[in-house]
Amino acid sequence: MVSAVDPSLTNGRQIFANLERPEIKAVVNKWIDEIVLGLATLIHIFNPSCVVLGGGIMVQPYILEQIHARIPQMVMSSFAHVQISSAELGNSAGLLGAYYLASQKL
Repeated sequence: MVSAVDPSLTNGRQIFANLERPEIKAVVNKWIDEIVLGLATLIHIFNPSCVVLGGGIMVQPYILEQIHARIPQMVMSSFAHVQISSAELGNSAGLLGAYYLASQKL
């Protein structure tokens, strides 16, 4: 979505380095709205006590701050207890998990 606004921004680091630009921030906020909608749906279906979000983009504090600000408006009050956090291992969480599972099989 950002490449339609500025084709020179080709990765998350570049996008967040330009977050002060209103047109870039608007695209990022639209993406966050989509994530929040998906999270709210999953929360309503599964009623988890916690949701852990991984991936390289989650190192950006703005993303988690915005999710925390928007999710209460999207879930019913009986689901408001859910804790949302980023993976402690960041972008390496999936890779380390796969390694651990493989090492248990050997």
